[in-house]
This record gives sequence, structure tokens and C-alpha cells, in this order.
Amino acid sequence: MHHEILLTLSGCPGDVFMTSRETGHYEIIPDIPYIHPSEVSLINGLVSLGSYYKFLIDFVSKQTSAIVNLATPPDSEENQSGLYLRALGFGINNVLEPYRMRLVEVEQECIADPHLPLSHIKHRFEQFQFILPSLDTTVRHIIRCKLHGCQILSCLYERTACGVPSLKKCYENLLRACHGVLYKQLSSWMVHGSLKDDYNEFFIAVSVTPAAAAVPAQREEEEEEKQVSPTLRRYQIQHEFLPTYIPPRVAEKILFIGEALQVFLSKDPSPLSALNTQERFSSHSARQLSSHQLKFVKLLSELQQKEEEEETGFSLRGFESCASQIRDIVAEHLWLLLVEEADLISSLQVMKDHYLLGRGELFLTFLDISSSFMSLPPSNATQHDANGAFRQAMTKLGIDNDSSLQQFRLTVQTPPTAPPTSDKRPAPVTNSWDALGLEYKPKWPLHILFTPTVLEKYNTLFKVLLSIRRAQMALQHTWYLQMSKRQRGSGLLWQLRVHMSFLIDNLQYYVQVDVLDVQFSQLINKINSTHDFESIKHAHDVYLSTLLTQLFTRLPPVSQGLNEIIDLCHQLHTLVQTMPDPLTSKEKSHIDRMAKTFSRQSSLLFRILSNVKTSLSSPHLAQLLLRIDYNKFFSSHSSLLAYTSSLTAS
Repeated sequence: MHHEILLTLSGCPGDVFMTSRETGHYEIIPDIPYIHPSEVSLINGLVSLGSYYKFLIDFVSKQTSAIVNLATPPDSEENQSGLYLRALGFGINNVLEPYRMRLVEVEQECIADPHLPLSHIKHRFEQFQFILPSLDTTVRHIIRCKLHGCQILSCLYERTACGVPSLKKCYENLLRACHGVLYKQLSSWMVHGSLKDDYNEFFIAVSVTPAAAAVPAQREEEEEEKQVSPTLRRYQIQHEFLPTYIPPRVAEKILFIGEALQVFLSKDPSPLSALNTQERFSSHSARQLSSHQLKFVKLLSELQQKEEEEETGFSLRGFESCASQIRDIVAEHLWLLLVEEADLISSLQVMKDHYLLGRGELFLTFLDISSSFMSLPPSNATQHDANGAFRQAMTKLGIDNDSSLQQFRLTVQTPPTAPPTSDKRPAPVTNSWDALGLEYKPKWPLHILFTPTVLEKYNTLFKVLLSIRRAQMALQHTWYLQMSKRQRGSGLLWQLRVHMSFLIDNLQYYVQVDVLDVQFSQLINKINSTHDFESIKHAHDVYLSTLLTQLFTRLPPVSQGLNEIIDLCHQLHTLVQTMPDPLTSKEKSHIDRMAKTFSRQSSLLFRILSNVKTSLSSPHLAQLLLRIDYNKFFSSHSSLLAYTSSLTAS
């Protein structure tokens, strides 16, 4: 009987045992004559360990046998486990080794004394009465919930919070075994900037945007070529795979380290990885960073060794300290690469000159050359004509050899056509100015700062500033036409143009002096006062966010009111170009309606800005309100212009 029990404990049930349909565990065949009923419960409780052991050893066998098939694609039927499940299998196999040794010892005791009582055998396996059932439950939970990759780490870590010392140590050993895979992935990412994750188990992955997911079939080959370069990839944290004991702030540091290393990986002449075959150029900061590679490896190795040697298990404090040290070194070298070697400040000045219209003479010339065809709705040839006019403006100013201008290109979005079956028609675009944008292709390594999202914000600012500048030019040309025609009997028209110019000129001064120059100066000071890339990135994000706020793009009532005022300025310019002299009653009535509309919109705009200033205490807004209300006209009148019927009649 002892032989039958020991055989069952080893996972191979003897002749007197069977598998229960209810529990799936081994149990003794009922009504065996030579076994007393009082012994049945004792034997069933003992041999149930064999059921747990068999399930666990089958799991181990499946996982460890798959390790030889590493070359098999991860989506094949032969190799679906993943590295973390394999590491768990090896860990469980090591945890079961004391059980097997105890089994051999008890077998030898039974051979020496065939009359050992069952209570003695049960006592010898007492310490495993907690471990094997718990491991069985944990593994079944992992399989049932389909936990994958780093999700297994969270499951094991939760079970280390246990009051049974032997069970706690068991799960710490399993967690340590799986951490072996984690540290290898961290080492690849934080030392070489390489994401080794064939089974999609790591908490960092290549980000997939909706636009990338919807790439047409004819562009798949082009997208594959782009994916060869690590610098064209974007990465993100997979929060569903982030272990619960690693805070998001630490994961952000790890993400930053790998992305920064990829910048050096793509161009560094001293390769951080033998896999890199891209064209490189000399970079002093990259060579310096390469010299810290051994330090990164040492930090991670010491962290892993400390976890293996100490009984306390995983130390978040040590883990975060290691990530912070590597992150600080990488951030400083990335700052050197951007600010000193790539001359970031000059690049920011170039962005200001073009996207923020700092190079005013260029855009004034462009507006003058392109006004004829840009006033028409956009067509397929508009973008080509706009870029031709832009190059013509550069040639006219003698700056066509400026290398910085070669990175910019004008874009004109053609309005989409509604499908034949659609009832909704796209809104008509009256002119090409509304569809005009600016495209910039940043050079390495500036692409890590001027991302597509950042360039989209620059484009929003470009459109707002260009619309204000166009309105100012239209009013200036209106003055020229009025002076050249010497129109009589149009006092209301002259006064309307003066009030429009007053508002637009002050708005333009506010934009260029109070907003753009001040914020740009603060950004440059921040860059010069720090040696950390993330501080620069944060300062640049704040810079763009502040510009978008102070230019009222995030206040729909204000931006809508400004757009209507700007549209009225262009209407006035068109009217002066085509109206007869002297004015007819129809033109006078039209001018009167325009004046009342401008008065209403201007007054509404002033009231909204005054309320915003009061609630936000914005000093920049106070300067604008002071300029347009310097004589308290707005604040003391309900409308901007007090047009009288006598003036209209004149």
C-alpha cells in the first residue's frame, strides 16, 4: 500500500486509485476490503498532492519543451507560450525539486520499514500541503485568464503578500525566475535602445496609430521601408502589461531611455548595437554615451543580483533609482546632441521665422504675388502654384539660397468630394487661404522634438497669424485705394476702415510683441538654464500651449468673433475695389450694415476678453485691452461705433 501511495504522489496513480470526476484529483477506489473506512479520508488527502504535482509537472514539461523551438514564429501552434511562461515553467520545476527529494526520502524510509503508519507519511509531506494546491490554483488562473508576458509578474507579485513563510518564499522564487526575462528585455531597451519582444510581452511596444493601421495596400511596401529606421518609430507604454508594482512614472523613464538611445542608434558612428547598419555621422555626445554603456549594464546587473541575494525580494526603491540614474545620463547627452551639436536654438528661430511669420518680408512678398489665384477656391494646381510663388518671393528677396528654407513647403488641402450616395455635401471653400498650410521636414535629431503632433500645433498658429496679417494688408491696400480714388461722400466708409485698422493693428502688435517675442524669449532662457532634454521638451510644449491659448484658439467665442471681424475687413477691401463713385444708396446701405455688424462683433469681443481677463488674471490680455480701450471708449459705450443717420446720409 505504501508503494501505491508513493507512486500516486509522483504523478502516476497505482491500481487502487482513480481520478475523481468532481475534483479531478486522485482518490482511492471505494469499498476496498483491506482498507479501513477511517483511512480513506487520510489517504485521499495525501494522494491529492499527486494530482497537483501531475498537473504542475505537465505544465512544466509543456513550457520547457517549447524552449527548443525559439525559431518558430510566436503565432504558430507549436510555440504560443511566450518567454515569461517558459521562465515560470522553469521556476516551478525548481520549486518542485524539494518535493521530489522528499518523495525519494520517504520511499527509502518505507523500504527500510514497511510498517510505517500513514500519519508518518502525511507528516513528511505536510509542508507541501500549502505549496502545491496554491501553485495549482495560480497556474490554472494564469491559463484560464490567458495572462501573458508581464501580466504574469503582477499575478505572482500579488501572491508574495502571504503570511505562510514557505509559500511566500516559493512565489518570490517564481517572481525572481520571471524577472530574469524582464531584466533581459530592460537591458536590451535601456542599454542598446533595442526592443526585443517577439511575443508582445513587454510593457513597451511600438505605437500603432489609426492612420498607420489604415495604410492602403499600395503603400505597404513604403511603410515597411520606413520601419527599418528606429527613428521613424513611435513607442508607447502598454498599461495592461505594466506590472502593478512598477509605477507609471518609472515606466515613463524607461520609455524615455530607450527612445533616446534609438536617436543615437540611428546616427552614432560608435554603434551601441551590432545590429545597426544605417548610415551614421560623427557625434561627440553619442560617443560619450557609448562609453556609459558598461555602466548601464553594471547598474542593471547589480539590481538583479541584489534581488537574487536578498530575502526581501523586489525593491521598488532600488529599481527606480537605477532607472533614474540611467535616465539622467541619457537626458544630459541628448541635451548636448540637440542644443550644442544640432543647434536647437537656431532651429527654433527658423520655426519662428516661418510658422510664426517672423520673416515678415518673405510672407508679405508671397501674399502680394499669390493674391490673385489664392483668392479662388483650391484646385489640384493651387499647391504647385503656391510653392512657385513662394520660391519667386525668395528669389525676389535674394534669399533663395537659404538652406533653412529648403525644409519648408506650402500645402493646400483640396476639399473632399462627397460620395454619390451621400446626402451630405462638403461645405464650399471660397478661397485657398483657408486651406493653406506649411510643411516642415526636420533633420535628425530634431525629429524627436518636432513631432507630427507638435508640427500640427505650429500649423494652427501659422494659419491664425497669417489670417491676421492678411487682414492688416487688406486694410492697408483699402487705404491706398481710397487715397488714390479720392472718393467723396463716403465718410462712414473712411471711419469704418479707420476703426478696423485700429483694432487689427493693435491685435497684430499684441501678437508679435506681447505674445510671440515674450514667450520665445522665455523658451530660450529655459533651454539655456537646463541640461535635461525632458525639461526642454516640457518647456517647448508649454511654449506652444501658451501661444495657442494667448492667440485665443482655445476660446471658440473669441476665435469665431475674430474670424468674423477679419472676414468683414476683406469684404470692405473688396467693396472699395469695385464700388462706384459717387456711392449709390445700395452701397451706402451695404456699408451701414457692415458698420453695424463690425460694431456688434467688436463690442462682443471686448466684453468676452474682459471677462476672460477677470477670471484668469492674464497680464498679456490686459495689455491688449489697454491698447484698444486706452480712452475708455469700449468700457463706457455698449457698442464700438456710434453711427448716426446723418453720417449715413452724408
